Amino acid sequence: MLGGPINCLMPEQYREQHSSDIASYFRTGKPDSVIGKTIEVPGERKGFGQFPMEISLSKGGDGERAFVLGIMRDVTERKQVEEKLKQSEHFLNNILESVQDGISVLNPDLTVRHVNGTMNKWYEENLPLVGKKCYEVFHNATKPCNPCPTLRCIETGKMEMDFVPGIPGSGVEWIELFSYPLYDMDSDKVVGVVEFVRDVTERKQAEEELRKSERRYDELFSSLLEGIDVVDENDKTLYCNPAYANIFEEESPEHMIGKSIWDYADPSQAERLLQQTASRRKGQSSQYEF
Repeated sequence: MLGGPINCLMPEQYREQHSSDIASYFRTGKPDSVIGKTIEVPGERKGFGQFPMEISLSKGGDGERAFVLGIMRDVTERKQVEEKLKQSEHFLNNILESVQDGISVLNPDLTVRHVNGTMNKWYEENLPLVGKKCYEVFHNATKPCNPCPTLRCIETGKMEMDFVPGIPGSGVEWIELFSYPLYDMDSDKVVGVVEFVRDVTERKQAEEELRKSERRYDELFSSLLEGIDVVDENDKTLYCNPAYANIFEEESPEHMIGKSIWDYADPSQAERLLQQTASRRKGQSSQYEF
């Protein structure tokens, strides 16, 4: 190779430009834009085709003539590793983005390190999320939540879970938060937390509506003047209203729980009560006195 043109190490399409740049440097003495830098360019190996090459160029001279010193490295293996890493990151990112629930990765100081698209969508008013404290962007707060399953996770090194309020007035008012410890493989030290976040706003709203409905039912049930008794398969009282307890002169409905109508009925009415009970178990309603 001694005495030959250096551009023989380059693909054909780069040779003319390289020759022009080098000629300009020797003619003017002014360094080209790549002199003094390290760049990646395609190299060409005779008989084997192109390969990725890293080249560092610097100017020099011995007092009589100027020269360019070039240090070249074959970076094929490095580029292969980088490509595999890129593919792995792309694969992992595709998995995170395919999850319809929220996923965030936090540092031990609660700084957001990574989020998936769902989290960006839920908290778009606070973008960007990465680099900020979780309680700032997820709750518009100035300090960690209480309770905070993530802080517990960092402390215990175990998965922690809790229901946590979202941003008031937003579409995500309640979340179910699972916090998983992220360990350093060499030291077994917790170096972060992966949060799995599920929007449970609709479920919480449905539970609240159910509680309201139950309260209305209890109020109506308690206000009726007629006695009402709900029994199990053994005719034991499960619950009753105050009017029913008053009929049998009990202090409260709670005193009736677990008791049977047989505890209050005249034994002479036993056969008649058995007949009426059998009819009710068949779904037949009736009205009778005893």
